[in-house]
Amino acid sequence: MLKKFLPLLTTIVVVILSTFFFHNVEGWSYLDSYFFTIVTLSTVGYGSLVPVTALGKIGTTILIIFGIGMIAWVVEHILKTLKR
Repeated sequence: MLKKFLPLLTTIVVVILSTFFFHNVEGWSYLDSYFFTIVTLSTVGYGSLVPVTALGKIGTTILIIFGIGMIAWVVEHILKTLKR
């Protein structure tokens, strides 16, 4: 049962942890941190928020690298579920 929802739960956990990370590291509001996380994961990249600390930049690159793979995993899972 958990396997069925693992991609969704993983995505939720990553979004929550990233939101808290950017809030604490960059000093952004929770809303701005959440917005930056979603924009980064979706690869839209508006550029309205940009990390200025070294740790924030490193965290962003990690989020990009793992986030793209995670989103691909979620899409794959959805497509497999719809195919059944």
